Amino acid sequence: MKPRSQADIGALCVLVFVVCSAFRDVYFGGVFQSISVFLVLLIAFGMMTMRSVALILLRRHDEAVEWARRSQRQPGAAQVAWTHAHEASALAHLGRVDGAHSALARALAIQPTFSASFIDAVLPFKDPNDRDHYIDGLRKAGLPE
Repeated sequence: MKPRSQADIGALCVLVFVVCSAFRDVYFGGVFQSISVFLVLLIAFGMMTMRSVALILLRRHDEAVEWARRSQRQPGAAQVAWTHAHEASALAHLGRVDGAHSALARALAIQPTFSASFIDAVLPFKDPNDRDHYIDGLRKAGLPE
């Protein structure tokens, strides 16, 4: 079901917050009740987006697109440029350049300074070949230097 108004989106966010709080309290008991539900959501989001990058580096681009899109569906995550950049890189490697351009445009709309030099500054790659593969996909999508 797609939200139709700001009120629907607000209600959905409240519902997600309550469900995550209940999940934390029921399944993790007293040990984790002091952990913020926002931290739980942040960890879940982080794992999804990291998985997307890992799949790009493993050259499993179809799966990377799926996980990038899953991470975008998390509350507030659609406003994180990285989720769209991961999608753009994977789509470009699949030869789906129109979709890659669109995903990169969303990333740039959120973070106009997003560029190859920005990625080098904030996203460390141990293997230069991994960095080159990730950025090559983004360049195919139109990433500025």
